[in-house]
Amino acid sequence: MFSCGQNYPEAGTLQLTVIDFGIGIPNRVRTLPENSAMTATEALEWAFQPGNSTKQNGVQQGEGLHLLQEFVKKNHGNLMIFSNDGYVTIGDNEIIYKNKCTTFLGTLVNIAFRCDQSYYCLASKVPQLRKRIF
Repeated sequence: MFSCGQNYPEAGTLQLTVIDFGIGIPNRVRTLPENSAMTATEALEWAFQPGNSTKQNGVQQGEGLHLLQEFVKKNHGNLMIFSNDGYVTIGDNEIIYKNKCTTFLGTLVNIAFRCDQSYYCLASKVPQLRKRIF
């Protein structure tokens, strides 16, 4: 795994990038028998749905990507994920899923959001989650 970040004070943005050289989100989603025939876009859409998880054995999972999506949208940011043969970009008012022909087997996540003193999002302005995570 590799991660890095860069603050751009003049632009008022912070960018964070994480690269994981595992099997990738679509391939992980496809390990579940009911998802084995999914395309990359279908697998990514499935992974972003609250409550969906590839973890088994009663472990409470399945909120991470959905929470990340909501965080980015609330903070007027942008999220891009390249994973296996899939791509998703999430911005203020749009979510785009695409199948991409790549040979990258892992996952690259790039997050950019506003990071300046004139803008912030209070926890009291974020809708409550359906269930507690911790």
